[in-house]
Amino acid sequence: MSSFDPGQYSNLDRIRMVEAGIAIVADHPVAGVGPGMIGHSYPNYRKPDAPRFHVPHLHNNVVQLWAERGILAMIGYFLIVGLAVARFTKDSRDGPRSYLSEAAVGATVALFVAGWFEFNFGDSEVLMTWLDICALAGAGTVPGLVSRVSSNGSDGSVVQPEKANLTP
Repeated sequence: MSSFDPGQYSNLDRIRMVEAGIAIVADHPVAGVGPGMIGHSYPNYRKPDAPRFHVPHLHNNVVQLWAERGILAMIGYFLIVGLAVARFTKDSRDGPRSYLSEAAVGATVALFVAGWFEFNFGDSEVLMTWLDICALAGAGTVPGLVSRVSSNGSDGSVVQPEKANLTP
Protein backbone atom coordinates (compact mmCIF):
# COMPACT_ATOMS: atom_id res chain seq x y z
CA MET A 1 0.00 0.00 0.00
CA SER A 2 1.37 3.38 -0.92
CA SER A 3 0.20 4.88 2.40
CA PHE A 4 2.92 2.94 4.21
CA ASP A 5 5.59 2.91 1.50
CA PRO A 6 8.48 5.11 2.71
CA GLY A 7 9.71 5.43 -0.87
CA GLN A 8 6.48 7.05 -2.03
CA TYR A 9 7.04 10.78 -2.70
CA SER A 10 4.63 12.21 -0.12
CA ASN A 11 5.60 9.72 2.59
CA LEU A 12 9.33 10.27 2.05
CA ASP A 13 8.73 14.02 2.09
CA ARG A 14 7.04 13.82 5.52
CA ILE A 15 9.69 11.47 6.91
CA ARG A 16 12.44 13.87 5.81
CA MET A 17 10.54 16.83 7.33
CA VAL A 18 10.33 15.08 10.70
CA GLU A 19 14.02 14.15 10.53
CA ALA A 20 14.93 17.76 9.74
CA GLY A 21 12.67 18.92 12.58
CA ILE A 22 14.42 16.60 15.02
CA ALA A 23 17.78 18.01 13.86
CA ILE A 24 16.46 21.56 14.38
CA VAL A 25 15.31 20.61 17.88
CA ALA A 26 18.77 19.17 18.63
CA ASP A 27 20.33 22.54 17.71
CA HIS A 28 17.60 24.78 19.21
CA PRO A 29 15.84 22.82 21.98
CA VAL A 30 14.90 25.69 24.29
CA ALA A 31 13.56 28.46 22.06
CA GLY A 32 13.34 26.82 18.63
CA VAL A 33 14.26 28.75 15.49
CA GLY A 34 11.46 31.28 16.00
CA PRO A 35 7.90 31.79 14.79
CA GLY A 36 7.58 31.47 11.03
CA MET A 37 11.23 30.47 10.57
CA ILE A 38 10.84 26.78 9.69
CA GLY A 39 10.61 27.56 5.96
CA HIS A 40 13.83 29.56 6.22
CA SER A 41 15.66 26.97 8.34
CA TYR A 42 14.52 23.76 6.63
CA PRO A 43 16.95 23.88 3.66
CA ASN A 44 19.88 23.86 6.11
CA TYR A 45 18.62 20.68 7.80
CA ARG A 46 17.04 18.69 4.96
CA LYS A 47 18.64 15.49 3.75
CA PRO A 48 19.83 15.43 0.13
CA ASP A 49 17.12 12.98 -0.93
CA ALA A 50 14.28 15.06 0.53
CA PRO A 51 11.74 15.61 -2.27
CA ARG A 52 11.24 19.33 -1.62
CA PHE A 53 13.82 22.00 -0.91
CA HIS A 54 11.40 24.45 0.75
CA VAL A 55 8.50 23.55 3.05
CA PRO A 56 6.15 25.87 4.96
CA HIS A 57 5.85 23.56 8.00
CA LEU A 58 6.96 20.13 9.19
CA HIS A 59 3.64 18.20 8.94
CA ASN A 60 3.69 17.18 12.61
CA ASN A 61 2.29 19.24 15.51
CA VAL A 62 4.83 18.16 18.12
CA VAL A 63 7.91 18.45 15.92
CA GLN A 64 6.72 21.74 14.40
CA LEU A 65 5.97 23.39 17.74
CA TRP A 66 9.19 22.26 19.36
CA ALA A 67 11.41 23.12 16.35
CA GLU A 68 9.75 26.48 15.76
CA ARG A 69 8.95 27.73 19.28
CA GLY A 70 10.91 25.55 21.68
CA ILE A 71 10.27 23.08 24.44
CA LEU A 72 7.80 25.25 26.37
CA ALA A 73 5.47 25.41 23.35
CA MET A 74 5.66 21.64 22.93
CA ILE A 75 4.94 21.08 26.64
CA GLY A 76 2.09 23.61 26.41
CA TYR A 77 0.60 21.67 23.50
CA PHE A 78 0.63 18.43 25.49
CA LEU A 79 -0.87 20.24 28.50
CA ILE A 80 -3.70 21.76 26.45
CA VAL A 81 -4.55 18.41 24.88
CA GLY A 82 -4.17 16.45 28.13
CA LEU A 83 -6.17 18.88 30.25
CA ALA A 84 -8.94 19.08 27.65
CA VAL A 85 -9.25 15.29 27.48
CA ALA A 86 -9.15 14.97 31.29
CA ARG A 87 -11.72 17.72 31.86
CA PHE A 88 -14.17 16.63 29.21
CA THR A 89 -13.80 12.92 30.03
CA LYS A 90 -14.78 13.74 33.61
CA ASP A 91 -17.68 15.90 32.41
CA SER A 92 -18.91 13.20 30.02
CA ARG A 93 -19.57 10.78 32.89
CA ASP A 94 -22.35 12.84 34.41
CA GLY A 95 -24.56 15.75 33.65
CA PRO A 96 -27.36 16.53 31.26
CA ARG A 97 -25.05 17.66 28.47
CA SER A 98 -22.52 14.86 28.54
CA TYR A 99 -22.81 14.56 24.74
CA LEU A 100 -21.08 17.96 24.41
CA SER A 101 -18.18 16.74 26.53
CA GLU A 102 -18.00 13.52 24.52
CA ALA A 103 -17.83 15.58 21.33
CA ALA A 104 -15.00 17.65 22.82
CA VAL A 105 -13.06 14.50 23.78
CA GLY A 106 -13.56 13.10 20.27
CA ALA A 107 -12.48 16.35 18.60
CA THR A 108 -9.41 16.63 20.85
CA VAL A 109 -8.31 13.05 20.20
CA ALA A 110 -8.90 13.51 16.46
CA LEU A 111 -6.84 16.73 16.43
CA PHE A 112 -4.04 15.04 18.36
CA VAL A 113 -3.90 11.88 16.23
CA ALA A 114 -4.14 13.75 12.92
CA GLY A 115 -1.43 16.07 14.23
CA TRP A 116 1.16 13.31 13.92
CA PHE A 117 0.74 13.50 10.13
CA GLU A 118 -0.15 17.16 9.52
CA PHE A 119 0.47 20.46 11.29
CA ASN A 120 -3.26 20.93 11.87
CA PHE A 121 -2.69 22.94 15.05
CA GLY A 122 -1.37 25.65 12.75
CA ASP A 123 -4.48 25.73 10.53
CA SER A 124 -6.69 28.47 11.92
CA GLU A 125 -9.92 26.89 10.67
CA VAL A 126 -9.08 23.58 12.39
CA LEU A 127 -7.93 25.25 15.59
CA MET A 128 -10.95 27.57 15.79
CA THR A 129 -13.38 24.70 15.18
CA TRP A 130 -11.73 22.71 17.97
CA LEU A 131 -11.84 25.71 20.32
CA ASP A 132 -15.52 26.28 19.47
CA ILE A 133 -16.36 22.66 20.27
CA CYS A 134 -14.47 22.88 23.58
CA ALA A 135 -16.20 26.17 24.43
CA LEU A 136 -19.63 24.67 23.77
CA ALA A 137 -18.78 21.67 25.91
CA GLY A 138 -17.48 23.90 28.68
CA ALA A 139 -20.57 26.12 28.52
CA GLY A 140 -22.80 23.06 28.66
CA THR A 141 -21.40 22.15 32.06
CA VAL A 142 -22.08 25.53 33.71
CA PRO A 143 -25.47 25.48 35.46
CA GLY A 144 -27.81 28.13 34.15
CA LEU A 145 -25.62 29.16 31.25
CA VAL A 146 -27.44 27.09 28.66
CA SER A 147 -31.23 26.71 28.71
CA ARG A 148 -32.51 23.24 29.57
CA VAL A 149 -35.29 21.21 28.02
CA SER A 150 -38.12 20.40 30.42
CA SER A 151 -37.53 17.11 32.21
CA ASN A 152 -41.12 15.98 31.66
CA GLY A 153 -40.67 16.76 27.97
CA SER A 154 -44.24 15.84 27.12
CA ASP A 155 -45.12 19.20 25.63
CA GLY A 156 -41.64 19.98 24.28
CA SER A 157 -41.55 23.24 26.22
CA VAL A 158 -38.25 24.83 27.10
CA VAL A 159 -37.51 25.77 30.68
CA GLN A 160 -35.97 29.22 31.00
CA PRO A 161 -32.35 29.17 32.12
CA GLU A 162 -31.61 29.88 35.73
CA LYS A 163 -30.07 33.27 36.33
CA ALA A 164 -26.40 32.70 36.80
CA ASN A 165 -25.02 34.27 39.93
CA LEU A 166 -21.99 36.14 38.63
CA THR A 167 -21.18 37.93 41.86
CA PRO A 168 -18.36 36.57 44.04
